[in-house]
Amino acid sequence: MSASLNRAILKTTDVRTRTGWSLLKIRTLIEQGKLKAVNTSTSARPYWNILPESLEALLNGEQSVPPKQVVSTVRKQRIDAHVPKVFG
Repeated sequence: MSASLNRAILKTTDVRTRTGWSLLKIRTLIEQGKLKAVNTSTSARPYWNILPESLEALLNGEQSVPPKQVVSTVRKQRIDAHVPKVFG
């Protein structure tokens, strides 16, 4: 791993500052499966965390993951999801 990439999870803005790519290009690379990322959002709008190994592999010309195996979505359940309704 190169010295410029540390072991911490990268945000899309971190990738933008390191590579000079637009946020649209970064999101497109994630959707195409060329940049491995994890969606940690609890809402419909994704919040991507990019793995530094994936960014380094992409910059070195390696394909990090095959297409369509890109994201793991983390969703929180509602607190009252398993509580029976008393009224109504």
